[in-house]
Amino acid sequence: MKRYLDKLIILTLATLLPCVAYALSGPEVFSKVEKSVFIVIGLDRNKRPVTQGSGVLLPKNKIGTNCHVLADADIHYLLVKQNDNSYHAILYSGDTEKDICLLEAKGLHGTGAPIRESKKLKRGEDVYAIGAPEGLELTISKGIFAGHRRGYLQHSAQISHGSSGGGLFDSNGRLVGFTTFTLTKGQDLNFAIPVEWTNGVKNPGLKPLPTKLPPPENDDSGSHQGGSVAGSSFVEPDRPLGTENLPSDRLIFFDGNEDVTPPKMYQKLIERHAIYMTHNIAARMNLQGHTSFQGSREWNLAIGQLRADNVMREFIRLGISPNRIQAISLGEEKAIFPTASSSVFMPPNRVEILYQGE
Repeated sequence: MKRYLDKLIILTLATLLPCVAYALSGPEVFSKVEKSVFIVIGLDRNKRPVTQGSGVLLPKNKIGTNCHVLADADIHYLLVKQNDNSYHAILYSGDTEKDICLLEAKGLHGTGAPIRESKKLKRGEDVYAIGAPEGLELTISKGIFAGHRRGYLQHSAQISHGSSGGGLFDSNGRLVGFTTFTLTKGQDLNFAIPVEWTNGVKNPGLKPLPTKLPPPENDDSGSHQGGSVAGSSFVEPDRPLGTENLPSDRLIFFDGNEDVTPPKMYQKLIERHAIYMTHNIAARMNLQGHTSFQGSREWNLAIGQLRADNVMREFIRLGISPNRIQAISLGEEKAIFPTASSSVFMPPNRVEILYQGE
């Protein structure tokens, strides 16, 4: 009888105690959400892969990702992949201003990731980024939630090319956001889009999504970190270039005749153009390498190409598709001559950033 009463007392006390959500370990978080995280692959109209990123299955059987992951893919020819299973998907809805797109995958029926409002996150909480950086499926990294920045979620969980659209989870395996971009100036300054931004995203009827740039004050919020993205089919490639918020600085100068690496002082300029390219997915970029007359014509063409290629690599690292960038060298063809009447000396060794039609 006493043993029975003891058990009854323990059960009664257990029901009276408040429920406490205990943090899971890293392996437990991964085990809880791994079936909700996918690779997103975009195909062109010839069904060739042109873009790759990450996505997360949501409770209503839609897959959330970043719109810039789908650049240059045909919205009727998308794949979502997990391990050896691939599903044909189409664009269900999207908002390019928020960079949130929802996909619908035929035949995919799974359990969506549990959701937590990101506004409830507190600084210092553990968070986990799970996605496919560089195509490495289901890669997990752990970090700290650092705070809300202009609507984005700042965190230190490591992300790389291919992480865009992946999940940012709290220590209980609840989805709080989609990993999106990183600031290259600094360490572990990474950002995610809040999961709440999926609310109210309307079905566009599978029509081309509109392109709208963020307000100018957002230009310094960082460079978008894309998912091996490769252009766009949301708008036609020959659409006239929208010049709103187009950065005015277009020149990257190199100090010496043999220097081929873009000086760090131009990193901010490159980031501003990367943000513009991310949000204006109709844009195509032309990087022109120029040199002085010193050296042979062949040497100048080669070193001009190296400079243009290295600037292009910076844009690719920031998530801009190589399919949207052309890097060429004009060598000494348009060398700049200092003149006595000129009050400003402009170094001849440079890369010029041009856009389609210019």
